[in-house]
Amino acid sequence: LTGPEDAEKYEAAVGVLETLIRRDTATAQEMSVELAKVLLHLEEKSYIEGFVGLRQGALVAVTVADPIRVANYLTSEFYSLNYSLRQRMDILDVLAVSAQELSRPASSPSKPNASRPSIQIISHDASSPDWKKVVDERIRSKTRRFAKGRSQAEQLGTPNQFTPVAGHFFFPLLRNFDRPLTTFDLLGDDHLVLGRLVHTLAILMYFAVNAA
Repeated sequence: LTGPEDAEKYEAAVGVLETLIRRDTATAQEMSVELAKVLLHLEEKSYIEGFVGLRQGALVAVTVADPIRVANYLTSEFYSLNYSLRQRMDILDVLAVSAQELSRPASSPSKPNASRPSIQIISHDASSPDWKKVVDERIRSKTRRFAKGRSQAEQLGTPNQFTPVAGHFFFPLLRNFDRPLTTFDLLGDDHLVLGRLVHTLAILMYFAVNAA
């Protein structure tokens, strides 16, 4: 990703990075912050189909692998100088999707692209629910079942893995929201990012349910 210009190697690296991180989380933890820094500043050197999603997937994977250190890095960079509004929005998206993945039951399979949200938390119309899910739930609620016993195995409760690290995601984002920076003013011209920030904070609170 940072070596000499080689379009083929660069494209191959971007394409498999998320898979490699999830396959070997121990190694990913050793270089988590450095890798997050590279990914945050990664640019599309040549056309790569789905580049934005691949980059975000890798960032989410490394955040899930080492949530405290990477979250501390991303939240500190959110208020740093010399970042574009797009990069700041990317940081918020990664934190939100990572929080959702960490909050899932531990029994959920961990595999590439598992970080993709099951609800629309970063789409242009984030308030729109998944219509298929809504329809299925309505059908299930109105369906009468006459079979004796349990129709399916009861899912065992598991700890919310996001709860112990939620503070590292949430509180640093509140640190400087009301302080205008040289190139960044949430309460002024950059109010669009303020809206996304509030939305992200709400998502983090939701996924930290039952946190002390």
